[in-house]
Amino acid sequence: MAVDLIKQLRDETGVSVMDCKKALEKANNDLEAAKVILKEEGLAKADKRADRETKTPILFGYISADGKSGGVLELRCETDFVAKHEDFVNLGNTLVKEAVNQKPTDLANFLTKMIGTDSVENTIKGVIAKFGEKMEIGHFNVISTTSGIIANYIHAGGKVGVLIEIGSESNLSIENEVIKSFSKDICMQIAAMNPKYITSNDIPSETMEFFKKEFSESVDMSKPEEIRSKILDGKFAKKYEEICLMNQHFIKDDSKTIQALVNEANSQNGIKLEIVKFFRYQN
Repeated sequence: MAVDLIKQLRDETGVSVMDCKKALEKANNDLEAAKVILKEEGLAKADKRADRETKTPILFGYISADGKSGGVLELRCETDFVAKHEDFVNLGNTLVKEAVNQKPTDLANFLTKMIGTDSVENTIKGVIAKFGEKMEIGHFNVISTTSGIIANYIHAGGKVGVLIEIGSESNLSIENEVIKSFSKDICMQIAAMNPKYITSNDIPSETMEFFKKEFSESVDMSKPEEIRSKILDGKFAKKYEEICLMNQHFIKDDSKTIQALVNEANSQNGIKLEIVKFFRYQN
């Protein structure tokens, strides 16, 4: 058996030298037939690893060229070593791009989608065969807009991810430098400060009642009502700064709030920007 044939098969499939040699022996040195054998065996090996635990999740993000769709996808494997490998990273980037482009309804639907001539499920299994480790999609989220833009941010080696929708009364362009900078700043703010809501109006009524009860119990009831009211207002203001994005101080300049940053961006653009929704993921 020619060594160069084994090398070619390994270069084209990424499978170990020993497995390439065995596949070529079974295929009587037919390169294409050996590829089929490796694929079939790889899928079988992947199925055998289905009960293993994937302890290493990595987040990947993608925004469409027009900025109207975007997504974040979590791809999981067993070890940090594989998570850092180029093939795993390429797989994650491919999967999140396909999720944004094909907009599957759920994970089961996504696994049946095609990437080239193979399904998403078999594409993942093909990479599993190279490493001998289980890999799986943990979750994914895709959002779209018509007149606004979608932006995302992946931080800390894929451990934190943010996905946001910015809306406007007029059609926004992802090429606008002010909007591009603004959306990046908002994503970084969410990644760093982990707000739970956009404004205080988004806080559920039951949560507000819990805060009111908690804060009231900590106020000295012997103080005049006017003083107690100011103390409560102060406690709510501090809580809003913690959990509401628009009330938070900007991480790049704590002299201004995110609301002030929005107002500033609107003034520069002559249009009204609005943070419609955001999602934050952390592994």
